[in-house]
Order: sequence, then structure tokens, then C-alpha cells
Amino acid sequence: MKIRFYPILLLFALLFAQPLWAQEQTELNQTNAKGQKIGKWKGYYNDGSVRYVGQFKDDVPYGIFYHYYGDGKLQTKMVYRTPTEVFTSMFYSTGEKLAEGKYINKLKDSTWSTFGAESKVVEKGDYDMDKKVGVWRTFYLSGNISGEMNYYYNQKDGPYRMFYENGIVKDSSNFVAGKLHGYAVIRDMEGNKVLQGNYSYGQKVGDWIYYGENETVDKVLKYESGELKNPEDLKMILENLDQYSGNRKEVLEFEDLRGTIKYDKRDD
Repeated sequence: MKIRFYPILLLFALLFAQPLWAQEQTELNQTNAKGQKIGKWKGYYNDGSVRYVGQFKDDVPYGIFYHYYGDGKLQTKMVYRTPTEVFTSMFYSTGEKLAEGKYINKLKDSTWSTFGAESKVVEKGDYDMDKKVGVWRTFYLSGNISGEMNYYYNQKDGPYRMFYENGIVKDSSNFVAGKLHGYAVIRDMEGNKVLQGNYSYGQKVGDWIYYGENETVDKVLKYESGELKNPEDLKMILENLDQYSGNRKEVLEFEDLRGTIKYDKRDD
């Protein structure tokens, strides 16, 4: 005769698990005599879903903290190396990595990376006390560099370059204290000049030269302290954009021909 133990085993499992579950609940979200958080903690959204899981010692977080979206998917993983230094990984709601870097005293510090499709790095650079410093680079999904911008505590300062995916420099210019200053040039995908001129602290000055095929001079626009002195020539350029073929036309449309070169696409 076969004796079936399955119902009995199930009953014992349920009886044994219940006190463990109850013990876990009573050990959660505890405080010491001073009212400081200790041990394992869980935070919740208003609907009761888990917002974070982590642990404290005398109100100081340590170890690994997990933060979740409302649907339960991982939003942030924070690894406390010390009470003030935290390496952080952030995730899109799809589960793919969004960004990673570290905080010091709750401020972004050192190298941070931002990720796009297929977890490819699309931006990378350094922070100091939550502000961008040094060279920041952006990337195509292929991994080729798409742009370089220099920062001094969140202010654009120094050379700026934007690249085609084939490596040719598309835009080249310079910033001083957050304003375009000095020589600027835009090229097509073959490296030929499309437009060049100079800025003085954010204003176009002097001759701005528009080139045709084979870098032949097409038009010269003259600026004084940002003011265009021969607008009739600009009107002619705008009316005849179709004479420019392929990539050269796209570059001129990108520049917009209305006094503003469109530079850095990303900023905080």
C-alpha cells in the first residue's frame, strides 16, 4: 500500500513558513531607542507596492539599496561603499541601463555614463560637486564619437566639435565662459567647408563665408556686433537652398542661416 505524504508535507511547509514570514515582517522598519533606523527597511508607494529595499545602521544607509518603479521593475541600484560614497546604476522602465556613476555626499562626482539603445554608451564625462567639468563626449550607437564639449563647472568653456559618423569633423568652434567666441567652421561629410566665420562673445562678427562646391566662395555675409549688414544676400541664400546638393544642403539647413548655429543638443 502506497502512503501519500504530499498533503502532510505541504501542511508542515505552510506551518513552518508562516512564523518565518511573520518574523520577517516584525524585523522590518525598526528603530533604536533614539528613533534611528536600524536593520532592513522597506519603503512603499501609496498603493502599497514596494518603493525601495535597503538597510540602515543608526540612521545611516549601508550595503545595497534597490529602488523600484511602481510596477515593481528595478529603477536604481545603489551600492554604499562608504556612508558618503555611493556607486549608482539607473535603469529605464524597460530594464535597460540608463546611467551609472557615483555620488559623494549626494552630489554626482567623477565619471558618469549615459546609455541608449542596446545599453550602448551615448554620453560620458566627469562631474565635480554635481557640475560638469572637463571634456564631455557623445557617441553614435556604433561607438563612434559624435561630439566633444568642454565644461568648467557646468559652463561651456573651450573647444567644441561635432562629428559625422565617418569621423569627419562637422562643426568646430570654441566657447569662452558659456559664449561662442573665436573661429567657427562647418564642413560637409567629405570635409569640405560649407560655412566659416568668427564669434565675439556670442555675437557673429566680420565676414561669414558660405561656400559652394569645391569650396568656391558663394556668398559673404557681413556682421558687426551680431548685426547683419547685408540681409539681401542672406535672403538670396535662403531662396536658393535647392542649388546645394545632398549633405551640403542639409548642413546649411541645420545651421538655419538665421544667425544661430545649433550646437550642443544635450544639456542639463
